[in-house]
Amino acid sequence: MKVLLVLMCSLAIVMTAGTVYASDINFGSYARSVAMGGAGLAMTDDASSSSIVNPAAAAAIGKKFQFVFPSFDLRVSGADLSDLTDRTSEISSGNDDDALKLIRDFGKQDTTLNFGVVTGFSGAFGVTAEGEAQAVISPSSSFSEWAIAGTPTSVDGLKSMTFSDDEVNTVIQNALADDQINGTDASDIVNAISGSTNLAGKYVYALPAVNLGRGFDTTGGKLWLGTRMRWLHSEAHKWNVSQEDGVTDSIELDVTETQNVEDDGFGADLGLIYQPKNSFIQYGMVINNFWDAKLEGIETPRMYSLGIAAQPNNRWKFAADLVNINKAYDEDTKLRMGAELNLTNKIALRAGYSGDSFTYGFGLYGINLAFSDDAPSIISRVLSF
Repeated sequence: MKVLLVLMCSLAIVMTAGTVYASDINFGSYARSVAMGGAGLAMTDDASSSSIVNPAAAAAIGKKFQFVFPSFDLRVSGADLSDLTDRTSEISSGNDDDALKLIRDFGKQDTTLNFGVVTGFSGAFGVTAEGEAQAVISPSSSFSEWAIAGTPTSVDGLKSMTFSDDEVNTVIQNALADDQINGTDASDIVNAISGSTNLAGKYVYALPAVNLGRGFDTTGGKLWLGTRMRWLHSEAHKWNVSQEDGVTDSIELDVTETQNVEDDGFGADLGLIYQPKNSFIQYGMVINNFWDAKLEGIETPRMYSLGIAAQPNNRWKFAADLVNINKAYDEDTKLRMGAELNLTNKIALRAGYSGDSFTYGFGLYGINLAFSDDAPSIISRVLSF
């Protein structure tokens, strides 16, 4: 699964990195919702994409199957997207050497990279394969200042620096009082500079995720119910920075893995969509992690979201969602909204607001792309973003 994830990420980045000027990219089925600000949990007109957001949407296509076009999403904060185009294999490797490379190269600021992929078949009974990964690089303020200065390791280079933390300045000046770096001094300097600098990496995949849904005719309209059940495997890693063992005459960074947790679990989401009779408005609700997988090292709290969608004619569609109304993950409720204009049956333009930034994208002969400076996270994801 890790190999598939890396290949999908690399393919999508290569296809788009040269022309995209936003920090986040979404390609495939879920890109429709992202381009509309992340809204769409009450929509049923395209079950292959809507079912990723709300499992009830898949029931709207009845007994048929629809192929879920491989959906890829990449969200970056901190470092530039262009700086990360060739680093997906390092981020997902769980290797100490790769962790050290990432800390060295992206230690100038807090950096978070999230990416995921999903594909399979959607319907009243559907099966998908899903994967997601997250890397978080959290440098201390002193480490950031040191990285911005070019990570000097010479006596003169370190003495010329002035850190915002007076204690770090004192440690470095005392360690270099005799104008040399030896084993003890090198360790003191690294410990002072690195502070709480660390890198955390997590990934989760579902093999398989099973979608079950059904539609009902009620006296007041149409009701669709659905659930997504996932058999999950997860890993969580964390590394801290230290002086490299055995090196006594210079400053050499090393990383020590302080956490390596693997776990398996079963989780489930619930969803419903309701359309009153003779109405072009639909209402939706999703309960993510209704059945908590309780994965060690991974946050999986229950999360409630509500949505509304309208299609007044064949050309226009509108959607608005209140995401995370119970403030799971200690995050605020977000109002997401967006619109879609169908120029033809095969061409659509989309735009929206995610609660954090504006989003935009298009659909062209079944291929969807979305761009944003801060793309909305997929509410069906397991990892905390």
